[in-house]
Amino acid sequence: RTKHETDTETTNPSLINFDHNYFEDNAGQTITDLVPLSSLFMDAASYADPYQSREEYDIFLSELETGSISMFVNEQWENKAQGESFDYQGRALVIGDNAFSTIRDAVQVSIDGERIFVLPGTYSQDFTINKNNITIIANNMNVNPNRETRTQEAIITGKVTLASGREKLVLNGLAFTDRGQIVSTGGIFDASFMYLNFYESTVPAGDDALILLKSTGATDTQTHFRLMFLNNQFHSSVNSRLVYMDIVEDLVARGNHFETAGTTYADGLRVFRLRSTVPVVIESNTFKNIFQYSIFISNHAVTQMDIIN
Repeated sequence: RTKHETDTETTNPSLINFDHNYFEDNAGQTITDLVPLSSLFMDAASYADPYQSREEYDIFLSELETGSISMFVNEQWENKAQGESFDYQGRALVIGDNAFSTIRDAVQVSIDGERIFVLPGTYSQDFTINKNNITIIANNMNVNPNRETRTQEAIITGKVTLASGREKLVLNGLAFTDRGQIVSTGGIFDASFMYLNFYESTVPAGDDALILLKSTGATDTQTHFRLMFLNNQFHSSVNSRLVYMDIVEDLVARGNHFETAGTTYADGLRVFRLRSTVPVVIESNTFKNIFQYSIFISNHAVTQMDIIN
């Protein structure tokens, strides 16, 4: 910096407004009064407006990543009446409009482009996603279940069905256990399954899976196109196939952990009829107690396949 230049936030951190942050102690309790801790912070211009709860902060981070949240789901709202208005984290919510006690109720009234935030709790209802450009996220969005400590989970124990022909779907930060699974009824396009935590699954062994994307025919409308599996955990307490797909074009599976009970036949990643004009990428995954095939790919027609583990 020359003598003619003035200080900036880069050259002089004391000019920074370090507002809108979340602080908690080692016991997980929210800290909102920062005065007693002022000596621990660098000399910034401001530390105003810390978040009052972890939930509020998680929602803020989610909106930075995905855009504005349009619907909220909280199992604790089940006793609220249809049409009831209330304030949540400074937002005006209405039951049946932008607030729901089940994910099923939210997706049933959703329109294309909805971004749905699911708060911690257990959601046992089956539901079908039959709109496009739907994002369903939870407070553990972008928190790797294989390497990072997650906070309270939004847990699904029912079946999530992706309707044939849907496109631009994102599931991020949710947990699945017991019989919780994801299935499709036909081809889906541009779908991302990210930071999902399948743990202690009891989805039965055989022609089933924790994520089951199978088609009823070989037409283009039945093709699953551009699928991404990123940093998920797939753990079965029995011997389920973990991810089972048929008629797939363009696939990336990176940073996932696959694990079964390891006592009889089961596969980690099983793909029939894989085709692609761009490189298929299967890398940095881990496999444990896979009694049959860690990776099974049959009847493929791809220009390049990179399997790196």
